Amino acid sequence: MADDNGVEIWLEVHGSGTSNPAHIRTIMEVCGHPKVGACWNSNLTEVKDGSIKEPFTLLSKWLLSCHINDLFNQYPWRELFNLMRLMQYDRFTLAEMGKADDSDPVGTLKKYRQKWVELTS
Repeated sequence: MADDNGVEIWLEVHGSGTSNPAHIRTIMEVCGHPKVGACWNSNLTEVKDGSIKEPFTLLSKWLLSCHINDLFNQYPWRELFNLMRLMQYDRFTLAEMGKADDSDPVGTLKKYRQKWVELTS
């Protein structure tokens, strides 16, 4: 029913065991359904020697979504956006933003947009 109605399932690279891109790849291979894919979670644990290329490449075939959890941390955002560009990713990126103490939510949105535009240009 979901397939007939264009519904996709995005398995986020997140959680105990499933934050490991190799485990998500195994799940994707076993599942083998075109409407089931991965949501890249931008985990700092994916960064090896300053790069995410190896774990990203493991999943690029199945990426249906990308979760940005903090555009201003030490994650290699430029590399991520370049890798997405190379795979011709043309879908949404999900932004988790705002902190409980964020006194300027509109300013935060503007900063995120400015950074996102910079990274996608």
